[in-house]
Amino acid sequence: MYHFATSAELLRSIDTYLGRWGIALLLIFLLLALLGNVLLKRRMQHNRALLQTNKEMLATILDSVDAFIYIGYTDLMVDGAPSPHQPDTTLRWLID
Repeated sequence: MYHFATSAELLRSIDTYLGRWGIALLLIFLLLALLGNVLLKRRMQHNRALLQTNKEMLATILDSVDAFIYIGYTDLMVDGAPSPHQPDTTLRWLID
């Protein structure tokens, strides 16, 4: 004869089956989350290194431009033009 499971036995077997798969799925999701965390940390370290390199390159470029402007400014002065380093009274004799 056929043996039909009672509702309690059926629920117990479903609960056991889903419990095992549920724990397995939770462990898989935990491992995926940890792997994603490690990959993101590596990517952030790489991006941080690139950012530091770019920052140093930009600082070098800006220092070079700043030095060129400071050195080149005196070469581009026009005789009689006001200088930011001299007061305007020194050139008053040109106007009078």
